[in-house]
Amino acid sequence: MRMIVGLDRPTAGRATIGGREYHELHHPLLAVGLGALLRHAAAVIAVLLLMQFVIEPLLGSMPRVGEHVGPLLPFTNAYEFTGVPWFSGFTPWWGPLGGLFYFAGVVAVVFSAAVFVINRRDP
Repeated sequence: MRMIVGLDRPTAGRATIGGREYHELHHPLLAVGLGALLRHAAAVIAVLLLMQFVIEPLLGSMPRVGEHVGPLLPFTNAYEFTGVPWFSGFTPWWGPLGGLFYFAGVVAVVFSAAVFVINRRDP
């Protein structure tokens, strides 16, 4: 807790999320892509938090929609890869490694769209 509020400096260790090191995850690349598309830091934070904690759980828990749409949600696949317990009533169709590739594909699409938009908008 002292490191979070800035009272102590970390001397060793690594940041892990769900047993995976932070640099192995693609969240930072997704945030950079969204930042380039939206050009507003607060909007990027809102989109990332709403997508993970509001939109995906709501879509995944809808009675007739969740079982069809749920396995295609990007953060659900990322949680499947990291092994983080998630409160969904379904499992992604392709397992943990497929979840990683699916999430990486979504990140690649968002980042590619950001590169395209930046090249057109800011020559």
